[in-house]
Amino acid sequence: MLSIIIFSTKFVIGIFSASTLSAFFICFYYNVYFFNPHQNRYRFIKQSQKMYSTLSVVLGKTILGYSFLNSMLDNKMHNISQSMYNIIMYSIIAEFFYYLYHRTIHTDLYYKEYHSKHHQNIEIYPYDTFYIDKVDAMFLLGSIHTPLLFIRFNYYELGLCLYLYITFAYLAHSNFFTKQHVNHHKLLVCNYCILNPIYDVICKTYR
Repeated sequence: MLSIIIFSTKFVIGIFSASTLSAFFICFYYNVYFFNPHQNRYRFIKQSQKMYSTLSVVLGKTILGYSFLNSMLDNKMHNISQSMYNIIMYSIIAEFFYYLYHRTIHTDLYYKEYHSKHHQNIEIYPYDTFYIDKVDAMFLLGSIHTPLLFIRFNYYELGLCLYLYITFAYLAHSNFFTKQHVNHHKLLVCNYCILNPIYDVICKTYR
């Protein structure tokens, strides 16, 4: 059991770190701000403390979750067609559950208590991505892990999907190559998907 926990820790921290560094260097290469250049030092420190508090809890629970869900992952290599199918289905399922969650959290019943913190910044930057409430963060990560209940992934496929989604979540909080999520922060009533706006298009909430 200890070896599984160690492996899960390396897996989770490794992917999260790789996504964070990738987003940072992509922003650096294309001269896009990763941090808010207008934020004063005091507010930056306070925001960072809250983010790290949230991430430590969320990443810790994710590591424990993988330790118990390890048996649900396939240890075998898959052929290209099966891997492509799994990756496509991952996006369809993850976006479905995140869309449902995100639209629900934007209702008057839950928005002020759980999600308004993330929308304090109308002008957003990649560093603002995980400036969210702990409950909000758990549902976010729960949404992108729900495909595990339906698809037999191996670690390579799951790792790639998580890497792409976390990296894009960072980049989406900027004007880098898409304004999909930027418009969500400005208008609040549209663009609830993360990467693939399939359900925004279907439900006519895409802007």
